[in-house]
Amino acid sequence: MKNLEAVEALIGPANADGIEQARNLLARFRTSESLASAIDEFLLDFITLVFVVENKQESFENSLRRLTLLKLERVKRLLAISPLLQDSRVG
Repeated sequence: MKNLEAVEALIGPANADGIEQARNLLARFRTSESLASAIDEFLLDFITLVFVVENKQESFENSLRRLTLLKLERVKRLLAISPLLQDSRVG
């Protein structure tokens, strides 16, 4: 889960370089439709956050940062249950 910690660390500075880094770090977790969808939602919110930060729209920054963290939390939870889902399909 070091990849997820690294992605979370990118949310703090929220800069354009972090977008590609986050995309690369999360790429290996696209193992199901639900995970791919959650990752896409996170990336969309992260890109929006970067835009807001770079354009100094401070009134939106805190709420968008929280939303981005929540979307990453969703990815983490889906990753935690994905082995269980795969096991249930096998049996």
